[in-house]
Amino acid sequence: MSNVDRKDYGRIGLQAFIYYLVTTVIAAFTGISLAVLIQPGKSSKHDSESSAGKTETVQSVDAFLDLIRNLFPSNLVEACFRKYLTVYPSSNSSGNPVGASNMSTNSPMAGTSDGINVVGLLVFSVALGLILSSMGTEGKPLRDLFFCINKAIMKLITVAI
Repeated sequence: MSNVDRKDYGRIGLQAFIYYLVTTVIAAFTGISLAVLIQPGKSSKHDSESSAGKTETVQSVDAFLDLIRNLFPSNLVEACFRKYLTVYPSSNSSGNPVGASNMSTNSPMAGTSDGINVVGLLVFSVALGLILSSMGTEGKPLRDLFFCINKAIMKLITVAI
């Protein structure tokens, strides 16, 4: 991002967005058509059996809020190992959440989960590239460092291959 001319940002961004949109629509239609054709989970052998495991449905609003929380990680090192995820309180046999005897609501809370916060790292990387590009000659040493690291990694990959 830091080596791209400022006029090309919009054009490249539009092309990337269109590519992402088209591939997502193709993947969605492929998945839906295969699910309708194959009908996974529908079997005469398993119809009478009930599943023993509990599955929690994730609300659309919670998934969207998790995405927003993951956009701006508070710690980049932690973003390499953890991501934000809405946690739903589990219930014991009396219907109350575990560890809370008088709690009247089971409201979801923001928590974390093991895994890489790819969205947050991507947003940081793009923002850093745009800032370095706008700095001009002041940002050139850091741009050169990243360019050199990229060349070294490419040579390492060539050797490994």
